[in-house]
Amino acid sequence: MTDEELIRFRFDDPISAVVSDAGLMLTGGHHRTAEIADRLHSGRMSPDTIIRILLHD
Repeated sequence: MTDEELIRFRFDDPISAVVSDAGLMLTGGHHRTAEIADRLHSGRMSPDTIIRILLHD
């Protein structure tokens, strides 16, 4: 999957989270988020990359 495909907001499978006392708690898009984290840590993706997420209650 390309970086663009990985970070594209997908209505059918969004990266989603709720706000908690500890920050954001991921509720969806776990596999894509893990791949994004791996690419960031390895230097294959810029830390300035904007990733749209769905925040919900």
